[in-house]
Amino acid sequence: MHWTFKDRYQRHLTLNVDYDMPSTLARLADTVEEFRHYETLEGQKAERYLKESENFVLLMIHIALSSVYAVYDENYLFDYSAYAERVRKNLIDVHPVFAAKAFADCFCKIRYEQSFITNCSEDVTDDFVFSETE
Repeated sequence: MHWTFKDRYQRHLTLNVDYDMPSTLARLADTVEEFRHYETLEGQKAERYLKESENFVLLMIHIALSSVYAVYDENYLFDYSAYAERVRKNLIDVHPVFAAKAFADCFCKIRYEQSFITNCSEDVTDDFVFSETE
């Protein structure tokens, strides 16, 4: 079973969220420090850490949510405590339906941004320095 939410960024789309997702989201608070450690790693070390983690799914959710709930301090450094507070406020300390809706909104926003980037890259001309054509 699942909830179906209308995508507010692309009105013609919907997103399904399983009923067990709020219980998964509640575990996010326990993995913020693990996410913070993962973010300090680079390349193969980061990939290995992610693959070997027993919280792989939660870390993947953190990676995605951090693009939506990112908070930076005055030095433009990622503020993990403020991020954790946003996650708690929107996804953990709320009724399961509201958590599912907030989760759906985050992923709809990510999906919209990815579609926008994809559409823009399709319009790239041959003389663009980063295009794949030579």
